[in-house]
Amino acid sequence: MPYKQSIVAHLDNTDAHTTKIGACNTVVRGQDGKLYGFNTDAAGVVRPLEQRLSIENAKVLVLGAGARPGPPSSVSKSAVLKSGY
Repeated sequence: MPYKQSIVAHLDNTDAHTTKIGACNTVVRGQDGKLYGFNTDAAGVVRPLEQRLSIENAKVLVLGAGARPGPPSSVSKSAVLKSGY
C-alpha cells in the first residue's frame, strides 16, 4: 500500500524497524498527542515460522508478497532472515 510509505514522514516517532523498512501500518496517538508508528508486517511473517521451525540461518522463499513489494518481503532485509536466492 502506498500509504504505508507516505505516512512515515508525518509521524513524530517510529521504531528502528519501521524506519529501516520505510513503511508503517500501525499508528498510535500517545498521551502526549504525538503520533508513533510501527510496522507489524515482519512479526506477522516471522512469528508463525518460528513456532514451526528454527529460522536462524534458514533460507526462506516468500511467495505472494502482497500488492506491492516491500513488507513482508522486506523481512529478508532484517537480521532475522537473509535472502539467499
